[in-house]
Amino acid sequence: MKSIRYGSADALNESLHIDSRSRDRLDIVISMNAGTLAGVVVDQNHQAVANAPVALVPDATHRQRADLYRSAYTDDFGRFNLKGIAPGNYSLFAWEDVEDGLWRDPEFIRRQEAFGKTIRFVESARENVELTAIPFAY
Repeated sequence: MKSIRYGSADALNESLHIDSRSRDRLDIVISMNAGTLAGVVVDQNHQAVANAPVALVPDATHRQRADLYRSAYTDDFGRFNLKGIAPGNYSLFAWEDVEDGLWRDPEFIRRQEAFGKTIRFVESARENVELTAIPFAY
């Protein structure tokens, strides 16, 4: 989804109340121009980390949008791919080990923020990164 608007309301980023008496239109724009992110996760010694969880987390103003999160695990060579990324600002994280889905907890991400890599996506962006795994997630 690129955008959903009901009158002047941005339904992707704020609550939506539909009044049956309103003459406002519901406009939905779908884009096929999502971004992709490929990369490799390494440890402190620059060795590939297999089976490392990788998470792309939207910026703080969009963390309530579950559709913007992306995650994957690295392969045996430390490589990962994330697809279907909407334009916006994100933080990218990789851990040697972390409980699955913990990156959706705002308090956990706040504590990890300094270890993330900031990435800005525009439509159709293709990014490639090397990321150092966070050795301990609490």
